[in-house]
Amino acid sequence: MMHKVVSSFLQTMDLASTTDLVEATYVPIINGSAAALFRFDVKDRSYVLRILPPQASHITRTHEVLLAQRAGEVGIGPKIHFVAPHLEAFITDFISGRTVNPLDFQNLSQLGQFAQLLQKLHSSPGKIPVACSPFQRFHNFLAKSEQRGLILSPKLSEVKRLMEEIEEIFRLHDIPLVPCHLDLHSENIMLREKDFVVVDWVNGGLSNPYFDLATFAIFHGLNEFQTTAFLTTYFGQPPRELEWSLFRVAQPLRLFVIALGCLSMSSEGSTSYNDASLDSEVIPFRDYIYMPANEKLNLALWKIGLMMLKAGLDQVDKKNFKNSLQYLHDNII
Repeated sequence: MMHKVVSSFLQTMDLASTTDLVEATYVPIINGSAAALFRFDVKDRSYVLRILPPQASHITRTHEVLLAQRAGEVGIGPKIHFVAPHLEAFITDFISGRTVNPLDFQNLSQLGQFAQLLQKLHSSPGKIPVACSPFQRFHNFLAKSEQRGLILSPKLSEVKRLMEEIEEIFRLHDIPLVPCHLDLHSENIMLREKDFVVVDWVNGGLSNPYFDLATFAIFHGLNEFQTTAFLTTYFGQPPRELEWSLFRVAQPLRLFVIALGCLSMSSEGSTSYNDASLDSEVIPFRDYIYMPANEKLNLALWKIGLMMLKAGLDQVDKKNFKNSLQYLHDNII
């Protein structure tokens, strides 16, 4: 299929020739995505062929393609040059650079630059699909776990109640939906010489902007000083108490979704994870976010799941999280 898609692309770009097709070689790009990615070069330019998962529905493929196209059009993601007729693959520019590391954002200038990029995304016009919310993803994974007969951590009943409470809080505060990425970990953010490019838009769509802000801050280990600088640049002024509260309450959401997703897909079978295993069998989350991408791929899903669960529970146990949750209950708009 690779050769067929690239051949069609070359014809649309008036690049097709025997030499182009013979010399095109495909170099796999390993990034942990469900899609298969390959780099290929044509006439001194590099491209990426993204082959979407064959089990993905037409609706899912359409969603990803539309959002990736929009990101490319506004200069946030790589430009899409070609989409296969049945949405089985698309071709983008190859981004010459590297994935970011949390250390990159200790540089406040770069942190501010990314905050401005995120603001650009969230304020971009145009019609894009509505994203699946973290709450819906959580409940989908919970249903999958129950179907498989998995016995998960007793803590998950507490998490389920909390997710429902936070979902209701955001519903009552009625945050306008904006274009979001929803998976802003280090492997999805590329640093070029002078700017950032965001890749892998499969989870994105119209959603709550606080989900992006919180996910980015959590997965890049921002401390209080960095977070204040990040949010101040994003909002164009120091965040108000309402903005702080919405941000803090959103912080554990992506952690809980990944936790349940990994545990529900683990090949361990019917497994029980007790509270002791949360303390003794997981690596510290801060070590994980600094870990090279190839090492993350070697971790067992159940270990990632337990680590994310513990990291989310640690956020919930913080005093400022509890105070923020209470503030939002007391100040419904």
